[in-house]
Amino acid sequence: MMTQHGRSAFQEWASQYSGKLFVMLTVFVDETGIGGIQSDGKEPAPGVYGFIATPAYWESFRQEWGNGLKRHGADRFHFYELSPTARKDPKYPRFFGWSDQRADDFIYDMAIIATTKAIPFGGDASQKQLGQKKSYKAAFDSFFKDFGSVMKDFYPKFKEKVSFFIADFENDPWLLALNKSKKDASHRDSRIGELAFVNPYSEDGHGYPCQAADLFAYRNRQVMQSAYDSGSYSPMKLLDFMFSRTASRPNHPLSELRTLSDFEWRDMVNKLRVEKRAFEDRNKAMGGSKDNYFRPAKHSSMVVDFLSSRMEKYRKTPEYIRVVKSLEWPL
Repeated sequence: MMTQHGRSAFQEWASQYSGKLFVMLTVFVDETGIGGIQSDGKEPAPGVYGFIATPAYWESFRQEWGNGLKRHGADRFHFYELSPTARKDPKYPRFFGWSDQRADDFIYDMAIIATTKAIPFGGDASQKQLGQKKSYKAAFDSFFKDFGSVMKDFYPKFKEKVSFFIADFENDPWLLALNKSKKDASHRDSRIGELAFVNPYSEDGHGYPCQAADLFAYRNRQVMQSAYDSGSYSPMKLLDFMFSRTASRPNHPLSELRTLSDFEWRDMVNKLRVEKRAFEDRNKAMGGSKDNYFRPAKHSSMVVDFLSSRMEKYRKTPEYIRVVKSLEWPL
């Protein structure tokens, strides 16, 4: 719909803000980080995660995300409600009764949309190490530090303001931590502009990018929970591999995934999902452990061939050895 000024409704909304780049983010407080250390002793790993892109991109993204929701008969994306536990609990009626296959189709389809162009980044903290309230401030500090790193690598000449839009939430300790951290960060980086709250589920779709941030945040919380508890990072799962397409810095070998067109990217992910199902079926038939999960960079010849043909130019970079080890390749 065009307004009387000849602009779309999203352009009209975006024009209210000064930023030439928009960060759309979520504070991961609904399923983790509020109640302290969990009853099972696991690290909550509270975090703040988001995406950065231009307002023009967010307008096209909003349309793509809305179309994705319609394809799957959903009115919103919320990762926790799609978890196996929530889908069996009538307290969460939105996806209640969905099969694993239907939920997976929805998650991966939306993840493809989320990994086209916008740059994901974020920060987290350990409650076990810092305590509950200190971990909130530390998570925001880590987020704004990563913002500076992202700007250096992806927008090195950008000097103007960046607007921040956060999924609306009510939690006083987190709000206090947010205000203090943003104030501190703004003193160090003049590009950090205004902060506004948005409804991720509003019908106008202005907050749709925060639903994508929820997808990124939920998976990152799982990764960091495991990393804090075990002291090491687990090998990449398919979702991790997907986010590496846009998250990887320009000197990182996995940034080569950005050379794929969006059509080629969707095709690769769909083929990987077929390989993933076949791997899981074989593992189950052989009585294998659930910990023996599909890792694209190790188990997919398509991914190995794609990266191997492009790896040579990164051989002398500081990232090379660490990346090769994380991919579980021989040096």
